[in-house]
Amino acid sequence: YLYDALKSRDVLLYGDPIGIPSLLEQISIYLRRVRNVSDRSILVTNGSQEAIFLLSQLLVRPGDYVAVEAFGYPPAIEAIRFAGAKIVSIPVDSEGLITDYLEEILRKKKVRLIYVTPLHQYPTTVTLSARRRLHLYELAYKYGVLILEDDYDHEFHYASQPVAPLASFDPGGLVMYVSTFSKVLFPS
Repeated sequence: YLYDALKSRDVLLYGDPIGIPSLLEQISIYLRRVRNVSDRSILVTNGSQEAIFLLSQLLVRPGDYVAVEAFGYPPAIEAIRFAGAKIVSIPVDSEGLITDYLEEILRKKKVRLIYVTPLHQYPTTVTLSARRRLHLYELAYKYGVLILEDDYDHEFHYASQPVAPLASFDPGGLVMYVSTFSKVLFPS
């Protein structure tokens, strides 16, 4: 269906502002099948960096605190900072983001957003442990904080299946899930 839609001359015209319906449908099917992420609104951007920039502009007001993993992905943190955020760096160890430290910060400051790369923390590649994933979600729920999950390299695994994204279990609707096809399709 997607191939037929792309063959049409209509693809060169202004179309549905939401995007090509068949593309959105295929992305939805892929996310459900491969990542166990379903029932989500989908926005296609030119890459995950643009998505992080847009979400930061929408969600963060100047002066808001945003918690990020220590030594996190610099371009993403700069996009968040550009929205006017005050960055709070949360340490990472062999289990990933130290959620007990995050909890101390949440008690003291009104944090608007938590930016994480739980599958492979950038740059350490540590995977956030199951215990800390649950604790992170519980904290976000308790303190009313949104989570921006950057799943930048989900397709890259070798010895085992990757851990499901935080967004795959999100009963409170707290997780904004950002991913990319550019690592496997068209990096340009």
